Amino acid sequence: MPVKIYEEFVDFLANSVPDQLIAFHPSPETQARAYELLTREKSGELKGDERVELDYYETLEQVFRLAKARAHRKMAGL
Repeated sequence: MPVKIYEEFVDFLANSVPDQLIAFHPSPETQARAYELLTREKSGELKGDERVELDYYETLEQVFRLAKARAHRKMAGL
């Protein structure tokens, strides 16, 4: 079960400007960096500081997925 502040933040994002949140995508540079880190992880070449960076990307990805799902529900009137 997610921590309450996590849930509050996701709800805040989803309720702020749902259509803009749904349309949001990381920049191509950020996407490329995340892909690079994932590739390095799979090949066993990820360093400690890169592990921390990848963890941040993964956490934010989860937050945005939840917020976008809730924004879709809000826009659908559910």
